[in-house]
Parts: sequence; C-alpha cells; structure tokens
Amino acid sequence: MLQPQNYPAFLTRALLLDDAPLEVMAADDNPWLEGLTIVSLIGVTVGFARWIGGTLTVLSLPDPNAMLAILLQGLSQLGTVSSADLVTAEALLRSLWQNIIFFTGWNDANLRLLNLVATPVSLLVWWLFFAGVTHLLAKTQQGHANFNQHLGATSLMTAPHLLFALGVIPFVNVSWPLVVVWSLLIGYRAVKASHDIPWQRAAVIALVPALLVGAGIMVMLLISLTSLLAGGPQ
Repeated sequence: MLQPQNYPAFLTRALLLDDAPLEVMAADDNPWLEGLTIVSLIGVTVGFARWIGGTLTVLSLPDPNAMLAILLQGLSQLGTVSSADLVTAEALLRSLWQNIIFFTGWNDANLRLLNLVATPVSLLVWWLFFAGVTHLLAKTQQGHANFNQHLGATSLMTAPHLLFALGVIPFVNVSWPLVVVWSLLIGYRAVKASHDIPWQRAAVIALVPALLVGAGIMVMLLISLTSLLAGGPQ
C-alpha cells in the first residue's frame, strides 16, 4: 500500500503520462481503497482551494446589487432603445445577473461553502462512471484486469484536476478543456495498462464516457431550449 508521503511524486509521474504509477495502482493489495483515498484527497484539496479563492475574490469585488444598478442605469440611458425593448432588456439583464450570482456564489457564503462537498463528490462520481463504463467495454475486448484493479489505475486520471487548486488565487482560472483532455490521456493509459489491450482499442474505450457525458449535456440543452421556445410569445 502506498504511503501518503509518496503521493506527490506518484501523482507527478501520472501527470507525465508514466505507466508505472498506473501499474502500481492496479497491482496494489487494495486498489479501490487506494484510489478512493487519492480521489478524495484531490477533491477536498481543490474544493478547499476554490473556496478560499472564491471568498478572497468576493471580498475584492463591490456589492453585486450596486453593480446591477449601475448596469441598469447605463441601459436606460440608451436613447436608441424603445420603451418595450428596454423593459425586455432589463428583465433579461436581471435574470442573467441572478444566474451569475448563483453559479459563482457571489455574495452567498453558503453556496461557496457547498463547493467543499460538491467538488470531491463530483470527482468521485466522474471516476466511478469512467471506471465502470471503460471496464465493461475493456472486458468485451478480452481485458485482463478485474474491476478492483481497474478502479485503482483509473483513479489517477483525476490528477490533472489538481490544477484547479490554483483557484486559491483570486481571478485565476484554469482551462477546463486542458484538464479534460489531460485526464482522458491518463484514463486511456490506465485502460491500456490495466487491461493490456491494444492502444487503438484503449483510446476508443477511454473516449466513450466523455462522449456519453457530452451527449447528455447536449440533450439537456436542447430540452431547455425547446421549453424556452415553447413558452415564448405565441
């Protein structure tokens, strides 16, 4: 079993796409527990860092209601906008502003605090989903690993999420596409290393969970758009 003091070097090697950490995780005496520990630590670290960064950012910003009032005042001074269009524009701005406040936790300490729980939970769900889908697919290709071993190897695909810990610095954002692609690369190598299947098949298998999530998001967006259009003016 790995020692906690070895985690930093271990995760660094995984980030460099080294197969050795993946093979060590698969061969561990309790891979799923080791993987659960690593994913949980990463999730808690990122959640705590983003909570601190979000709090510092909010403290450096003016009151959101005061900023909204300024934006509404500027909008009302546009002489080329008709009264009806102005009312619609103000309503859209208010709605957009409320969404911004809600999703960023701006002026809501409880929502920012919720990230401490939501971040590790979402990371655990993604790990289990990825591991479950890729393991089933790898088994159809005569993969050798059992699910316990596969869980251990694929847990290292969460290592790139540590980049989000840079959110502890106010106004610093990390590219989501970068983290997703990096994670999928490690996931691909985990599938290949743990199941010992050809790289072409491992690459396709590693993409399937991401495609399923992307398809699900697209369906939800289409449903939302359809509902919005159906509820519009007749």
